[in-house]
Amino acid sequence: MSSRSVSRRAPCAGALAFLALVAPSLGGVAPAAIAAPRAFPGAEGFGALVTGGRAAKVVHVSNLNDSGAGSLRDAISAGNRTVVFDVGGVITIGSQLVVAGDNVTIAGQTAPGSGVTVYGDGTSVSGRKNVIIRYLRFRQGIDSGDGTKALNVTDGANMIFDHLSVQWGRWDTIGLTGNTSSVTIQYSLLGESIDPQRFGGLVDSADKITLSHNLWMS
Repeated sequence: MSSRSVSRRAPCAGALAFLALVAPSLGGVAPAAIAAPRAFPGAEGFGALVTGGRAAKVVHVSNLNDSGAGSLRDAISAGNRTVVFDVGGVITIGSQLVVAGDNVTIAGQTAPGSGVTVYGDGTSVSGRKNVIIRYLRFRQGIDSGDGTKALNVTDGANMIFDHLSVQWGRWDTIGLTGNTSSVTIQYSLLGESIDPQRFGGLVDSADKITLSHNLWMS
């Protein structure tokens, strides 16, 4: 082979330098981070990449009872779960409803008919990490404690709340407080709160909070 033919096929110094710069980025961390799947199509903000109960155990809510087998309270009594609904209607709770573990998805969009409403007292996701809650209605009401919230997150992290309707909080309708961080609330209706404080929402000391496409009313 002639020296001339070899020189035509050998990359020039500029091309080698370009390859040296590009190759690490192609195999590095940045493209993997960009390609990470969102919590669901349309997820936005600081909670967009939350995984919730993805690939975890699927638990069915099969009745509208406050507690016991098949209830929503029982379904969220542990972490590493995706909660789906076989029933729709109103779940009346006699005490605070607590998400008791990390890595949880509550998929309200799976409920038949007009969906699910949680009524009475409040719901807490405090101290939890990696939670997705979608398409539910939360109504606290006057019969619950006057220092409580309809939906409360204190010291929680990596959460996304989507297409919720939250009303009638005794202290705040929704609260993001303490060391809470990396949370999105999007495409939700946040309605009137009631005595004594009447705050529609409280974001206090929290960090990396996205509030997007929400309607605040009354």
